[in-house]
Amino acid sequence: MQSKLSRDKLIILYVLDLADRELSNSVLSELILEMDDTNYFRLQEAINGLVDSGLISMRQTPGTSLYKITREGARTLTYLKEEINQETLEHLSELMGEKAGPDADGLSSPAEYYKTPGGSYEVRCRIAQNNISLIDLTMRAPSEEAAEAICLNWPGKSQKIFETIMEELI
Repeated sequence: MQSKLSRDKLIILYVLDLADRELSNSVLSELILEMDDTNYFRLQEAINGLVDSGLISMRQTPGTSLYKITREGARTLTYLKEEINQETLEHLSELMGEKAGPDADGLSSPAEYYKTPGGSYEVRCRIAQNNISLIDLTMRAPSEEAAEAICLNWPGKSQKIFETIMEELI
């Protein structure tokens, strides 16, 4: 029989696999604690165990930890997903839509462009958490079409770009 800690770890992997971005500790905890017979301390133990084993990664930001599933975690989940009952999977999918939407942890990735007095285009891309900038990047675009493309692509690529910049600078 599967232990409660092992079950919690599988559920965490499943939730992070469903997410299309990193989840903060508070959002992840809120989602998992919605499940029956799970407590906060066992949840944190499970999260730490998954980080230690390399199945999820953790990134510290001002005020929170952000988690995402690793390739090894996704591979492990494919082998063990059937250990989670279908009702739990469906319930988690519903909760993800309600509680882990784009602004659930206060993260936003706005981007806008404008025409400069010289006739060129500049794009301002940001990542903010609870209206506090984590990164604020302004760049020149070669055309209005390029500026529009940058604005459209920023939300989906902002986390990766931010991670890359931080890795290079730290």
